[in-house]
Amino acid sequence: TQIRGRGNSTWGAPKKPYRLKLVTSASLLGIPADRDFTLLANYWDLTLLRNALAFELGARMSAIEWTPRCRSVELILNGSPQGAYQLCDHVEVSSARVRATSAGWFLEVVNLPRVEPS
Repeated sequence: TQIRGRGNSTWGAPKKPYRLKLVTSASLLGIPADRDFTLLANYWDLTLLRNALAFELGARMSAIEWTPRCRSVELILNGSPQGAYQLCDHVEVSSARVRATSAGWFLEVVNLPRVEPS
């Protein structure tokens, strides 16, 4: 498994968000099998509920074609507890995630410089 930092504004927070890339596709905690997942830190949400609630409402609304599936997890990285995170689908165009259609747009901004922690 590869793990790397993710996020632009969130990377500057003391609690870091991460992206996971598995060697082979696997289902994690009931999320359908894939190689790419994210760990959302939710540092500025003291309730740890805002993203979870937004994703749950999105999944239940028939007008929204796809919403990331997430599970609450406790992250331990190299033996050191990191706190509560959300393990989620990584947002990407694929048959199991965001389907590419001519009816809408999917915009992704990549290779932005990361904020260096001080």
